[in-house]
Amino acid sequence: MIRIGRPAINFINKEPNELANIEISISHCKEFAVAMVIATWQ
Repeated sequence: MIRIGRPAINFINKEPNELANIEISISHCKEFAVAMVIATWQ
């Protein structure tokens, strides 16, 4: 199966417009991907 698209982040119970800083690290191997997200709000 081939998927074409972009990674997305869904903010649950938080407003993205209040976001102060975000760091995203994405690693992938063959058909799997892992993302680590660190976000801080004001």
